[in-house]
Amino acid sequence: MFRHVATAIVIKHFYTNGGMMDIETARSESTLRKIATELKRNISLVEQSGIPVIPSETKSMGEMSEEDIISMYRQMLSNDFTIDILLGNHAVSAKTEIMLLDELFHKKIQK
Repeated sequence: MFRHVATAIVIKHFYTNGGMMDIETARSESTLRKIATELKRNISLVEQSGIPVIPSETKSMGEMSEEDIISMYRQMLSNDFTIDILLGNHAVSAKTEIMLLDELFHKKIQK
């Protein structure tokens, strides 16, 4: 569970007080740098806790450079389907869950 949560909670950076940020802001260097930094940190925390990071694709994300993660997210944010998942109604309705998962992840994984 922690492996999936570690990668899913980074979408919290797409949330604003009023819902979701616009696509231009989501694609910005500052937003994507926050996501890349946190993604790498979360995967590292999972590894440090002794939980195997699987599948190998998830583990490899932790080994990617921040620039490569930013490029990966920029590419994902050029696809209408992915934009809808990350910034659309589903993401808006999941905000409470994502924020709770983020809080629980950091409480549990850092013990």
